[in-house]
Amino acid sequence: MGWKYTQLGDRFEIGKRVTSFYLEVLEHAPPLLEERPFAALSQSVADALLFKATTSTINPLVSSISSGAHVLRMLAAARRQGDISHFVLLLAHHLRLCRLILTYKLRTNMTSKPCLLEQGLCAHVTSGPTTEQGQTKHDPINVLASYVSDRTVHAILPVEAIRLLTALGASLSCASPSPPTIVDHLSNPEITVASFVCIISHRYNELALRNGI
Repeated sequence: MGWKYTQLGDRFEIGKRVTSFYLEVLEHAPPLLEERPFAALSQSVADALLFKATTSTINPLVSSISSGAHVLRMLAAARRQGDISHFVLLLAHHLRLCRLILTYKLRTNMTSKPCLLEQGLCAHVTSGPTTEQGQTKHDPINVLASYVSDRTVHAILPVEAIRLLTALGASLSCASPSPPTIVDHLSNPEITVASFVCIISHRYNELALRNGI
């Protein structure tokens, strides 16, 4: 955070390249595969992000997700379209990396207990004045849900967001004792679910028209 950049997009590009490296390692040398290339490197990355994760390795991922919507609004207000493109790709890589971590977790003996990434994503964060509906929620899960229905950014972001929500739901369903549901983290569950249904219905209607149904 203390680095100085000539362009803000440079910071996003560096972050994307680092995240891409982690993704390449985990995808091509899965930590659960006994005979894998670069086993020591693979294990080190898996330990840092899952098995022996610390707040210093997980918080940057969770923070980028929970603050992403605010950053996008700020960049849009400043009309920094180039920086928006760089940031969307960085955020998409972070979402993909989080999904991969949770997918691997389901195949380990850690299945029944929440990992540090899950704890970060499921943190309850409230801020702002109290309204009739309660306080405004800025939970990472609530922000994730907002990405799904956001049509102002590249289509890759909604897709990666719903994939991560799906992986998180699958992981939480195996936890014991059962944690609070994802719905509990949404500021307005009915509107959020309705928007998801609308997206699905729109896709089905599009397919029906193509097939002459």
